Amino acid sequence: MIAEMQSWVDKGLVPGATAAVVSPGGPLSAAVGADGQGKQLQGTSGMALGHLTQTFVAAEALLLAEQGKLDLDVPASTYVPIRQIDNGATMRQLLAQRSGVPDPGSKPYVSLYTEPDAHWSTAQALAPVPKSTAPPGGGFSENAANYLLAGLVIDKITGRSTAAAIDGDLW
Repeated sequence: MIAEMQSWVDKGLVPGATAAVVSPGGPLSAAVGADGQGKQLQGTSGMALGHLTQTFVAAEALLLAEQGKLDLDVPASTYVPIRQIDNGATMRQLLAQRSGVPDPGSKPYVSLYTEPDAHWSTAQALAPVPKSTAPPGGGFSENAANYLLAGLVIDKITGRSTAAAIDGDLW
């Protein structure tokens, strides 16, 4: 594991990486390279999860659907009336990245890199996302807003934050 991560750093693919594995024999963590400020990473260094979180959001949504609490094929705005999904996008389309929700690009989020310790609320993260004008169900478009919006639906259905729902239901 460490050799592979080091090869990513050596190739210039990433400045640093951390990984953790939990097994019956106990946890193992490792780190290579440096963080954005040039500080050497440790096995306990915090790192952004990136798109890994989407897997858990999708798993929670599918669990809620299996329990009959969520209909994947009704407009997501049925659960959460918000401008970004008033085009009729369903939860299934949000999860499949086929919602028609516009991607505002990276420019509105530059402070994520310049202020890595800042906390963004879901409302702040969604503020730059314009109202949907494209019909849902079209082509695939990778857009983190889809999963933020899916998380709002999960929040509404469970009465808990998405993180609390995932923690309580999937762990």
